[in-house]
Amino acid sequence: MSRQGMTGKSGRALLLSATAGLALMALAGAAWAADVAGVKSDPNNGVTDTTIKFGWMGDETNGGASVLLPVLHGLQAYADHINGKGGVLGRKVQIINLDDVFKPDNATINFRRLVNDDKVLAISAMGGSQISTPLAPA
Repeated sequence: MSRQGMTGKSGRALLLSATAGLALMALAGAAWAADVAGVKSDPNNGVTDTTIKFGWMGDETNGGASVLLPVLHGLQAYADHINGKGGVLGRKVQIINLDDVFKPDNATINFRRLVNDDKVLAISAMGGSQISTPLAPA
């Protein structure tokens, strides 16, 4: 595809959908690797006999939504595709998405919720450095 062909809205949407697909493949790979490594059916790490929970946090309603919502929609569409084929090793993929409104305080709350309450296996799409830096280990 020419460079000019990727500058339009449909080109960006295609690129973001591809990115979301790659992100979910990475998450599915993490689930498979966890299963191979012996992490089985432990709701404390997001894996049960029937479900694998992944978290997504990003700006769904503020200025970054125009970039991040297509990624979320692509991720959800790919999860639906994987689930339609029987899931990952028979487990359905569940995406738990939380809107951080691109505010670090919200992101910290959402991150803690995904890890401590929802007990997800992995988290995808944590905005920019303004969001991810406060979440880094000290």
